[in-house]
Amino acid sequence: MEQVEYMLCDEAIITNKGFLFKDNYYTCQFALKKQLFSPENCVDRKLVEVLYEPLSIERILLKLEDWKYCFAYLLKEDDTMTQEEVEEYHTKIQILKQNHLKVKKRKIQRTIIVADNNNCS
Repeated sequence: MEQVEYMLCDEAIITNKGFLFKDNYYTCQFALKKQLFSPENCVDRKLVEVLYEPLSIERILLKLEDWKYCFAYLLKEDDTMTQEEVEEYHTKIQILKQNHLKVKKRKIQRTIIVADNNNCS
């Protein structure tokens, strides 16, 4: 796990290109899933709270609904991607999906164990 020295707080604007923060655009899985960048959602120029490391622009931490947080990653300025970048993207998505499933399975297992322990009492 990465260690963070300290983070500063600021705000980003939700636009149709992503989260606009300090002249850069960011995106995250949550935003794509919830379609936050769709034209309907970008009309109001909604703000979202951001935590960020002052020496790094590669990622920011977004405060989402219900006090949940999500890392958003810097989008490149150019629209073109090499085949290698596309493959790397798909590999990362697969890893994220696998990690999500592992966490979900662990939660289910913990719930079953707790339920079994309560039934044994």
